[in-house]
Amino acid sequence: MLSTSCLVTGGLPHWAISSAVGRGLVHRSSMQLFLEPTPLADVSTRQGVAMGSEPATSPQWASVVLVGLSALAIAISYADRSNLSTAIIPMAKELNWNSLFSGLVLSAFWAGYATTQVLGGALADAYGGELLLVLAILLWSCATALTPLAAAAGTVQVLGARVLLGVGEGLALPSVHSMLRRYVPKGRRSVAASVVTSACFLGALLSNYIAPIVIEKFDWQTCFYGFALIPSLIWLPLWGAFLFYKGDAGKEKVSPVSTGVDVMAQKKEEDEEDSATVMQLLKSPPVWAIISAQYGQSWGMIGLLSWLPTYYSQRFNVPITSLAEFTVLPYFLQLGVSLLAGGIADNLIAKGVRILSVRKSLQTLGMVAPAVCLAYCSYATGLSAVQAASFITLGSALSALTVGAVSCNHFDISSKKNAGTIFGIGNTASCIGGLVGVPISGFVYDQTHSWSLVFGLFAFHYLGGAYLYNLWADDKPIVFASEEEKKD
Repeated sequence: MLSTSCLVTGGLPHWAISSAVGRGLVHRSSMQLFLEPTPLADVSTRQGVAMGSEPATSPQWASVVLVGLSALAIAISYADRSNLSTAIIPMAKELNWNSLFSGLVLSAFWAGYATTQVLGGALADAYGGELLLVLAILLWSCATALTPLAAAAGTVQVLGARVLLGVGEGLALPSVHSMLRRYVPKGRRSVAASVVTSACFLGALLSNYIAPIVIEKFDWQTCFYGFALIPSLIWLPLWGAFLFYKGDAGKEKVSPVSTGVDVMAQKKEEDEEDSATVMQLLKSPPVWAIISAQYGQSWGMIGLLSWLPTYYSQRFNVPITSLAEFTVLPYFLQLGVSLLAGGIADNLIAKGVRILSVRKSLQTLGMVAPAVCLAYCSYATGLSAVQAASFITLGSALSALTVGAVSCNHFDISSKKNAGTIFGIGNTASCIGGLVGVPISGFVYDQTHSWSLVFGLFAFHYLGGAYLYNLWADDKPIVFASEEEKKD
C-alpha cells in the first residue's frame, strides 16, 4: 500500500510508481520493504506541522526507485565486466594468448577499478552520486564497445580497454552506496544493500547465460557490441525520469511531514559528524576489518568465477555451448541468498541482536563455507563435472551471506559524510584481490597444471579474510578527536 504522505505531499505521481510495478521495474515485495502506510491524521499533525505548510519530499518512493534503478545499473555493469570470462576462450584461441596473458586481460579491469573507488566515494559524499553514476555508465559502455577493436589492435590496447572499463565501473558502487546512506532509512539499509548487491549476481548470471549463446550464434565481437548498447536503450531514460521527478528527495533537508523525524535534532547530529580524511580512516581497525574481508573474499570469489568456464572446459571438456549449465547456477543462487541475507540481518538487528554479532556471524559463514567446498574439490578424487559443480555452487551461494555483513558494515561505522569513502576503500581492497588473484592463479596453473593447487589458494584467502574480519570488526561509528581535543 502506498503511503498517504506520498500521495498528499507530491513527488513522483502515483501513476509512475504503479507503472514501475506493473512493468516489473520495481518488484511489489521490494516496495513493501521500503513503504509503510502513514495515517492521514499523522501527516497533518506529526511534529506539529499543519496541512498546507511547506510541501514535503517523498523519501519513501524515492528510496524504492533509487534502489531499483541503482540495482539495474549495477546489474548492467556486472554483465559488461563478466562477459569476458566466456569470451576469453575463443579470444585466446584466435589471438594465441596463453593462460598468463589471458589472466592479465581478465584482471586488467581491476587495475582501473581500484583507481576510482575512493575517488568515486569521496565525490559522491561531497556532491551526490546521481550524475556521477551517469558518467560511470557512459565510460564503461564506451570501453565495452571498444574491446573487440582493441583486442585486434594489440596487447597494450586490449589491456587499456579493460582498464578503462574498470575506471568507469569503479565510480558506480561507491556512488550508489553513498546515495543509499542519504535516501534509505537506517533500519532498511541492509535490505537496500542486499538488493543492490544481488544485482551484481543477476548481471553476472545473465552474462554467463547470454554470452555463450551470442558467441555461438554470431561471434565473440558481437557479444561486446550488444552488451554496450544496453545502458543507452534501457537505463539512461529511466534514470533521467527519476532525476526529473525526485525533487528534493535525497538532499540533507528532510521534512518531518513524511518522516516523523525531529529535523532540528537530526541536523544537529549531522553537523557534529566528522568528515574524516582517507588517512584517518586507514588508521581505524574497523576499516581494516572491511579491507581484509573484501581482499580475501575477492581473491577467492573473483579468482574462482573468472576461471570457472576455463576450469570446466579444460578439466571436464565441457563444450562452450554447454558452459552456461555449469556457470549460471552459482550466480542464480547467490542472487537469492544475497536478497535473503539483507533481510535476515535487518530482522535480527530489529529483534535486539547486536549488530556486530550479526555481521560477524554472516561474514564467517559466508567465507568459511566456500573455503570448505573448494578444499573438498581440491583433494577429492574421481569427481565428475556435475559433482564438482554441486560443491562449487553450494560454496558460491553461501558466500552471498556476506551481503548482510561486510557489504553493510560501512553504514555501521561511518557518518553520512564518509559512507561512500569507506565503501570505496573496502572495494579498492577487493579490486586489488581480483587484480593479483586472477593472474597469479593463472600463472600457478600454467606452471603446475593443477586446479587443486589453484582452488587451495582461493580457500586460503577466504579463511584469512574471515579471521581478520572477526579480529578487527566493529559496529560503532568511528569518532575522530577534534584539533581542540588533541591539544588537551
